[in-house]
Amino acid sequence: SLSPLSLNITAVVWHGHEMVYGFAATVAVGFLLTAVQTWTKRSTLPPAALLCLVVLWLCVRASFWLLDKELSWLVLLLQGSWWLLVIYYLAKPLWQSRNRRNYVFVVLLSMMMLLNLAVLYSDLIAQNAPLALHLVRTNILLFTILMGLIGGRVIPFFTQSGCARIGVILQPQPLPKILDAAFLVTSVLSVMVFFVSYFTVLAFSPGYLMVAAGCLHMVRMTYWHAYHSFKVALLWSLHLSYLV
Repeated sequence: SLSPLSLNITAVVWHGHEMVYGFAATVAVGFLLTAVQTWTKRSTLPPAALLCLVVLWLCVRASFWLLDKELSWLVLLLQGSWWLLVIYYLAKPLWQSRNRRNYVFVVLLSMMMLLNLAVLYSDLIAQNAPLALHLVRTNILLFTILMGLIGGRVIPFFTQSGCARIGVILQPQPLPKILDAAFLVTSVLSVMVFFVSYFTVLAFSPGYLMVAAGCLHMVRMTYWHAYHSFKVALLWSLHLSYLV
């Protein structure tokens, strides 16, 4: 069904777009732009750039209600501009400090930007709501990779710091490189296979790869001292939410 919004974007596509890009992507971007300052010891967003991001974000939200269908392209322009600013201010300090370990986040955000623009183009211009929904679901899976990478960085650190406050000193358990690589490769393959499944009939379901990736997530968690977190509510809730 069509929504009452001025652009007549399909209601379920609009809802998915706002949950994935208007909310989740904004939270992830806020975290990354804050964390990159710690990773690189460099400042990221000047006040003017931050204000510009906020204004662009608000303009995209308002455009669904205020613009006529003939101005659909303007939504893509506004949303694309928001993403480009985000990627620029994330990539700049990483590049200047040669922080290659975190280049992967620039790649992930670039892929999210392309999917975001493809969602808007598919529904607003090409009038292909099923494809738009498939792209939204693809981006949800892409978010799981982002969450896995960030979780693998912060959960072990928070667990060690939180347990130290109650007198429990934990020794770091380095994740085997082969396990880390297997998690990333399996996760990326599952997203790619799911994306392709819309356009062709596959010999197997992408669900098999997703189950394998989920199992690797659980194996990774065994290196994060989850059993020591039960005395600290903030820690066990963090481990539980990641597991779920």
